[in-house]
Amino acid sequence: MKKKLLTAVLSVVLCLGSAMTVMAAPSPTSQNTYQAQTGSVDTYVAAAPSEVKAAYESYQAATAAGDEQAYKSFIKAQTGADVDKVVTSGIVDVVRPNVSDAQLAKGIVVTFPAAGIRANSQVIVLHLNNQGVWEQLPVSAVGDGTISATFTSFSLVFYAEVETSVSEHYHQYSEFTTAPTAETWGYTTHYCECGDIYYDNYVAPTSQSAAAVTSPKTGESNMPMVVLFAAAAAAGAAVCVRRKVNA
Repeated sequence: MKKKLLTAVLSVVLCLGSAMTVMAAPSPTSQNTYQAQTGSVDTYVAAAPSEVKAAYESYQAATAAGDEQAYKSFIKAQTGADVDKVVTSGIVDVVRPNVSDAQLAKGIVVTFPAAGIRANSQVIVLHLNNQGVWEQLPVSAVGDGTISATFTSFSLVFYAEVETSVSEHYHQYSEFTTAPTAETWGYTTHYCECGDIYYDNYVAPTSQSAAAVTSPKTGESNMPMVVLFAAAAAAGAAVCVRRKVNA
């Protein structure tokens, strides 16, 4: 009788274990991509904060020579990256698409016109924020004359098609936080312009029942269930050992 009961318990454990699902954090490429137009750079600068005007004037001074070395030096100053060649570059005023502040705060993928850019080429995208700081944006796609990058605010954008040695690349991550809801986990997504992505800083759903069932960590199963299965398996093993000793 005990042997039959043990067999039944172990069968249930195996069935439940095979039914467990693994939840993975969503890829940023699953976000909707918005189309953005470009406006007049001069018009934008005229109405921009003084910090932005000063940064733009510094950009003009740094690239005044108009040669490849001038743009290499500008890229180096803003990103720390050494590029072998700057194929083409430009600066545009990317206009905010019709999205809510809540959507924008999470980061949205925007495709904007970038004259001279070739599809699937390596590009660097720098956004001039309201504090007058050039920040590198994660790029998700490059088409003929278009670039798709993740934005959380809008203003002037510098872009350049470059060529670099793979050995010279180092990751520069931008961070975007997804807040938890009652049913889903929150987490921080780290993007590098090369396409490297990782997730951390997980925050449980606000609903305790949801937190106990779902985890966005790739490869992590439901912990309470794992503990239950382990306890059941251990109990079964103990019965087997006892029977063997008594035999």
